[in-house]
Amino acid sequence: HEINWDDEYTKDNYVDSREYQEPISQTLKQYLEDIFHLIPISEKDQAIISLLIDSINEDGYLEEPLDYFLASIPKDYEVSIEEIESLLKLLQKQAPPGIGARDLIECL
Repeated sequence: HEINWDDEYTKDNYVDSREYQEPISQTLKQYLEDIFHLIPISEKDQAIISLLIDSINEDGYLEEPLDYFLASIPKDYEVSIEEIESLLKLLQKQAPPGIGARDLIECL
């Protein structure tokens, strides 16, 4: 008995496996928030990191200058610009390359 494979596999009954792949629904911001919930940092640092993450645009750049965050953080946290810079560097280290950059040079 001879099998004719042309009868079994035609373009009409071919199914592209990509049609059944689950879409990735997690955003970059959700991904970064998830990372920083796993890292043991203080509540104050977590709040600042969240502000930084919220300011990252769709291209991965930090949209606001660091002075903006200094003005946005509650006064009782007593945060310096150097602390914000340090937390930004931590964010950039944990994130995919280029994320959290303030300009193209920092991105590279």
